[in-house]
Amino acid sequence: SLYAPTSWQRTYVATSFTVGSWNANSTIGVCSGWDGTHFDCCNVNDATFNQSSVGEAQRDVAQKIDTSLPAIATGQTFDVTQAITTTNQCTFNANATATVAPYGQSGHVILYTGHTSASFRYLFVVTIGS
Repeated sequence: SLYAPTSWQRTYVATSFTVGSWNANSTIGVCSGWDGTHFDCCNVNDATFNQSSVGEAQRDVAQKIDTSLPAIATGQTFDVTQAITTTNQCTFNANATATVAPYGQSGHVILYTGHTSASFRYLFVVTIGS
């Protein structure tokens, strides 16, 4: 993972990434409010157990809301936005949205991959209130 060195709260985050190698149980995403314990994330996953690809809004490990995505493949590009106010709203390629109740705490914005690789094209972060 890679994180911005500033602490943020109530954010609008936009990023874009190109999938590197895509493997079983892969995940790529962005989290806001990472404080070492809690986080609010937007990620794309290989949901092998469901035999489908999903975009996910996540509050820690305990609460996840999935939305179906087309099959994820090496070389595919995703544009992801995350808006955290009273919800953690995650939008994937402007046509799939998942929303979950956020922690909304102050912390780092991080980019991460698991069981895969990705090239992140940019990270845009705006605070949207106190």
